[in-house]
Amino acid sequence: VVVVVVVVVVIVVPVIAVFVLLPLPTPPSATILSTTSNVVGTNDNEKEDPSSSPLTCSSIHISAKIQKLYLSGCGISSQRNGIQNLISIIKECPNIEILDLRYNDLQIVKSSKHRPNHDDQNDLDDDDNDDRDNLGSFFRVHVPQSNITILHLEGNNIDDNVAAAIGDALSNPATGLTELYLGSNKIRSNGAKAIACGLKSNSTSALSKLYMEGNFIGDDGVEEFCILLEEGKKNKTTRTTTREISPVTEEEEEQKEYDDDSSSGVALEKLWVENNGVGKEMMKRLAQALQSDSVIGGF
Repeated sequence: VVVVVVVVVVIVVPVIAVFVLLPLPTPPSATILSTTSNVVGTNDNEKEDPSSSPLTCSSIHISAKIQKLYLSGCGISSQRNGIQNLISIIKECPNIEILDLRYNDLQIVKSSKHRPNHDDQNDLDDDDNDDRDNLGSFFRVHVPQSNITILHLEGNNIDDNVAAAIGDALSNPATGLTELYLGSNKIRSNGAKAIACGLKSNSTSALSKLYMEGNFIGDDGVEEFCILLEEGKKNKTTRTTTREISPVTEEEEEQKEYDDDSSSGVALEKLWVENNGVGKEMMKRLAQALQSDSVIGGF
């Protein structure tokens, strides 16, 4: 009995104490979250119909440390208050740098079959207008307030109205986008012009890559980008020439270098406009404006 007691006191008790007192290891916080395909969230019992699984912070276990969020094909537009829920997620995740919203039909208005609790068609119309207002607010207000640098919006049926909101976002000096993907949408020349005007009005724009392939912007839309790039190039050349013939102080030199780096249109280095009904001559002009030999053909 004495031996058993000694063994318990000397061996068993210390072992138990170690397990009780030592903290359990904490798993590292995820910085990448993907809810792509037709299932929103991470629970095993979730259904495949995205409209039955609302996109909310709790449904996808949001963490403030997330830096990359992939929500392609989640049916955001088919959910009631889907855009508003998306805005809430952006607010909850201030560290997101890459946001993938491909194939969510963000421009399609929901039909009554997705809203069984509404019998009045006027109520449905009001909700649809709210969704459109929220979509504009997402681009005009929340994208500039975020840390998003890469934004995927391919295949969302985005039209000129939404493109105008994107242009407003790009005109905001607070917007930190460096890459914007707008391929396979419904943007026409007016939408392209709105985006180009947004870039033109923002001398500190960091956008260097813009993908607009598979839209309907035509020659008129591409010409606006050509003008943007040509004016930026001309302004930079003029400043360089003035500097060579005018003596400046060291402080003025530093300011001019800053102005050169932030001149309108200079940041945009790559622009993809294939399959937009653009003629060959306009494509050649764009290639010259981009100082690139990789822009070929005209379709």
